[in-house]
Amino acid sequence: MNIIQTNNTEKGDSTAERFDLEAALARLEDIAGILEKQDTPLRDALDVYSEGVKLIKECRDNLCDVEKEMIVLSKEGENDV
Repeated sequence: MNIIQTNNTEKGDSTAERFDLEAALARLEDIAGILEKQDTPLRDALDVYSEGVKLIKECRDNLCDVEKEMIVLSKEGENDV
């Protein structure tokens, strides 16, 4: 599962990476399921837990960025009225 999507931009051949929040949340659900299993080896559980912690941070950062964008857009919309 690819959490970072690469999109072609409108300007030439350059690409922009975009965080896929839905894919990250789906992966976090998978991780929770793995950690809930009693037979998951400890080392595997630790590796998956570590991945989950990183994903949570990325999700939080992404949501903060989106919130900031929404605030800016909201203020711009108020100025247009």
